[in-house]
Amino acid sequence: MADENEREPVRLVAGVPVSQDPYHKNYPTGMVRRPELIQQRRLRALDLRKAGYTYRQIGEECGVSHKTAYTDVAGAMADLAAIEHEKADDLRRMELQRLDGMWRGLYENAAEGDPASIRAALGLMERRAKLLGLDAPAKTEHSGNVSFVELASMLDAAVTIDHEPSTLNAEDDDE
Repeated sequence: MADENEREPVRLVAGVPVSQDPYHKNYPTGMVRRPELIQQRRLRALDLRKAGYTYRQIGEECGVSHKTAYTDVAGAMADLAAIEHEKADDLRRMELQRLDGMWRGLYENAAEGDPASIRAALGLMERRAKLLGLDAPAKTEHSGNVSFVELASMLDAAVTIDHEPSTLNAEDDDE
């Protein structure tokens, strides 16, 4: 019989012995699939990447493969991008509320024909359209003398230029 003092050390994950962790089922030792732990590991991996670590080094530090380290960094960056997108949406909503408040103050005077109020209302409408992406993109027009057929044949000629290896090697030898 082994002495009780010589037992194998108990592996803890988030302060809970792995053997007692309800989330730890049939995973190899150390592989726990708890979302909060994965999120912590992702943030740690991102911090290490920002500090200049390679994915292999991050994997070693976090106890995962370099592929998982890459996935963790990419996942953390995607999470941050989603947060920033959400912040931008919140800011856009707030700006629209401000514009609505200004519109309410200007509308009566603009409807009565006050020139300053009309200009201000048009400015508000323009700003609202930009925030919401309502303006159509500006159209540009080509004013050259090239017809579509001529342009297509020039593009076709550019794509089919002779690039034989002997021609390219001859040019390289001249340099």
